[in-house]
Amino acid sequence: MNPIKLFAIPYAGSSANFYLKWKRALLPEVEIVPLELPGRGSKIKERPFTCLQEAIEDLLEKIERESSSQPYALFGHSMGNLLAFELMHRIRKEKLPLPICAFLSGRRPPHIFEEKKRYLMSDEDFVQELVTMGGTPQEVLENADLLQLFLPILRTDFQLVETYVPVEGREPLDVPLVIFSGINDSIANVEDMEGWNSYTTSSCQIVHYDGGHFFIFEYTDDIIKRLKQQLVLFV
Repeated sequence: MNPIKLFAIPYAGSSANFYLKWKRALLPEVEIVPLELPGRGSKIKERPFTCLQEAIEDLLEKIERESSSQPYALFGHSMGNLLAFELMHRIRKEKLPLPICAFLSGRRPPHIFEEKKRYLMSDEDFVQELVTMGGTPQEVLENADLLQLFLPILRTDFQLVETYVPVEGREPLDVPLVIFSGINDSIANVEDMEGWNSYTTSSCQIVHYDGGHFFIFEYTDDIIKRLKQQLVLFV
């Protein structure tokens, strides 16, 4: 039997290649398929998206091409969470097969949208925000040349997220959701996570980890275990 494909969408400033390290641990039941966005990784020379709908169109094309009409799932952390959520609504609008499950990590439900506009900050203030959030390698933060390479793509990604306005009045998705959350996440408060229940007519499981915004670094093994446990139910 073919493994279930798990399409993984990167967080702000990162490459989808981050998820390749999960590949061996997920096989043979689950095959992780990183969905790379322009401006990073193998697409480093391409213009990054500043508009959410551009990104959704690009991701939808990849899903249609790679899923081969087989059951699949989605994973997204932070920016990837938002993109996965909006992608599902676009998939439903196009009357295409929805994922059998969506793992949405490190972001509050859509009705609690971002008020702070970090992408408009000075370099100094923007970098301080990155330090507070974590996730940016120390060698990048301490190297002025590397930082100047990374800042434009980070700003662009933050612009995509921080200019997002949720669409009102949409019906909930008929997709099981698994929500991953960091108890000490300063930008995705744990008390807000219950709000995800209203975005699906299916099940909504909320899993809290003792960490900050990038708890996925610390709890990779447990997250992979939960991914497999959930997805083998559909094999």
